[in-house]
Amino acid sequence: MRIVFSRKGFDSAAGGGPSPIVGGRPLSLPIPAGAASRTSYDALGLGEHAQRASLGLIVGGDMCHHDPMFLADEDRGGTCLFGQSGAAQTHLINRGVGVGDVFVFFGLFREEASGEPHHRIFGFMEVADIVDVRAAALPELVAVGHPHALAPHGNNDVVYRGPGAPARTAPNSLRLTVAGGPPSLWQRPSWLHRGGLSYHDRADRWLPGKRLRSVARGQEFVADIGKRQAPRDWLASVIAAIFAVVVSLGLQLPFVQVWIAFAPGGLEAMAAMAIALGFDPAYVGTHHILRFVGLSVVVPLWMLRRLMSSTST
Repeated sequence: MRIVFSRKGFDSAAGGGPSPIVGGRPLSLPIPAGAASRTSYDALGLGEHAQRASLGLIVGGDMCHHDPMFLADEDRGGTCLFGQSGAAQTHLINRGVGVGDVFVFFGLFREEASGEPHHRIFGFMEVADIVDVRAAALPELVAVGHPHALAPHGNNDVVYRGPGAPARTAPNSLRLTVAGGPPSLWQRPSWLHRGGLSYHDRADRWLPGKRLRSVARGQEFVADIGKRQAPRDWLASVIAAIFAVVVSLGLQLPFVQVWIAFAPGGLEAMAAMAIALGFDPAYVGTHHILRFVGLSVVVPLWMLRRLMSSTST
């Protein structure tokens, strides 16, 4: 399995400045359109933000490269479309990125209160299939106006498609930049070490205190995690933080309580944490019990059914 740290949205080179956080919600500003597009910043409700972030160089009527594209319609709930081509796609191919791998989208944002620029995760996608836009008919992608479906961007142009979601709030757990540091100085996950992230092989990038000086350029940084559990737990916590926000807002529950309920961990430890923080331990415990039941009962039954089906054929 691979986790791809995928840089997207406005920065000093594309757009001119950080994307904003408005009302606690990160708003990733797509880069200006360089090829086919039929989506303006105004159409996404981002016109004023794009104009402000670009210091007036971009206005609401300008076309944008709306990618990644998160679809939340009733008939496509929770689907993400992400196009890639050229050298970046060649890198993904060479690193073996495919179905089952996960893109973690990050970008440059400005803290709402302090104005501090920093890198943060703003969404994710698990790859379910990869569409070669030069070889396949793409009416459903054209219908939603995905730029890579409207016109090929290169000879190796593809669209990755799968379940995914954007972050609705900006918790510290989704921030990559160290407190008070320049955006490129990250507090890296404890499982990530030198040699484990593409384009980051130089020794001077791996600093004491679990810090990483990330490269200034490049789009796709691949971590091949194999079968290790620690990276999977980290990824689960990221996805839990993203989905916990949706549930928290929908049910009017404290975000931290929902995050503890969704995050991977032992039942006793998570229930004790809920009590210590003054949250409902029954709510947290119930979610973890259901997770254990799913892992120990539902998943084995599902696998047995698949095995019996394949044997019969």
